[in-house]
Amino acid sequence: MGPVERKIDEGLELAQAGKREEALAHFAELARAFPGDARVHYELASALDSLGREEEAIPHYQKALDSGLSEEFRPEALLGLGSSLRVVGRTRDAVALLENAAKEHPQFVPLRAFRALARLAAGIDKEEAISELKGLLHGGELGAYERVVRRYFEELTSP
Repeated sequence: MGPVERKIDEGLELAQAGKREEALAHFAELARAFPGDARVHYELASALDSLGREEEAIPHYQKALDSGLSEEFRPEALLGLGSSLRVVGRTRDAVALLENAAKEHPQFVPLRAFRALARLAAGIDKEEAISELKGLLHGGELGAYERVVRRYFEELTSP
């Protein structure tokens, strides 16, 4: 493990301990120190996203993906970027990105859920999106994403 990976692990430990603001400051400092490191930008984007700062997260997700983020983290970065685009109102961009991401990573089921959320938010094939989300929520394949998908689904379908 190299020095950058050790520093990333330190930031992840802060986040897991509930010190999200400290984790954000840690990853922001890492991004200044290692501006070309894709993983650092991914972790910074994730930290911003977790604090509801999606607008700020978007360029870091894009930088991570454009800088050759490893395949291990790529599906989650695409999910984070697509979700952030949806949250800031760029629903058509979110749909396009998540459509491609779901095709690129069909094994990563949460991408299908976030694609359906984006389609629902954009008013595209709403009934199909609702049906897909209901199936995914009952299928047990969303893992750690189930709670947030359920919350967003309820927000988008409540009167």
